[in-house]
Amino acid sequence: MKKHGPVLTLLAVVLFMAGMFAVNMTKAKRVRSVNAAAYPAVSSSAPTQPVSTSASPTATARATASVTPTIASGFPAQVAYTGWTAGHEASIAIAVKANRGVAYLCDGTQVESWLRGKAEGGVVTLTGKSGDALTGRVRGDTVSGEISVRGRRLAFSAKVTAPPGGLYTATVAAAQARVTWIVRADGGQTGLQIRDGKGAPAPRLDPTNRLATVAGTTVQAAAVAGDFPPPG
Repeated sequence: MKKHGPVLTLLAVVLFMAGMFAVNMTKAKRVRSVNAAAYPAVSSSAPTQPVSTSASPTATARATASVTPTIASGFPAQVAYTGWTAGHEASIAIAVKANRGVAYLCDGTQVESWLRGKAEGGVVTLTGKSGDALTGRVRGDTVSGEISVRGRRLAFSAKVTAPPGGLYTATVAAAQARVTWIVRADGGQTGLQIRDGKGAPAPRLDPTNRLATVAGTTVQAAAVAGDFPPPG
């Protein structure tokens, strides 16, 4: 028994130390757990904000303003309207550019009238030779009003017409001829050829290529804008 005494004593000491170590480890884990809950880890990188793929209202407004000009005239920056008088006595075209306007009326046989003037506040006020006059107001895509030609007053209505529709004119110097065409939105045409002071129906215009044959000569017509000077 005496021989085993020191061994048993040593074993008891080892077991006691192991027990104390286990107790200390348990306490350490509890402390770390409490610290982690009280002081969460802080990331060294900044939090990632979601990236919006849509432009802000301010940016959108600026972009819109940059591509949509504000026109004090009440009309688009440059536009053409084509149509008829109320009784289809004549066809009419109105071209507006900025605050200037030009109109042309013809019956396709011998009567025509060029008028020019201003466009402001959604109204075109144009005048021509011999007291001819036109007043029209824009409502949506239509200009309607009254035109006076050679003392005769006629109501009219004309709608926005995109190219190749619109108003075209060409001059043939060799033939001393001038030809003007109104090409409406439905593709219909009304035009007049003035030669030696006399009117006659205009030859057919190819509006896509702006080509026509006048007095045996192929000519290219020019589109008439609102600042176009009417023939003298």
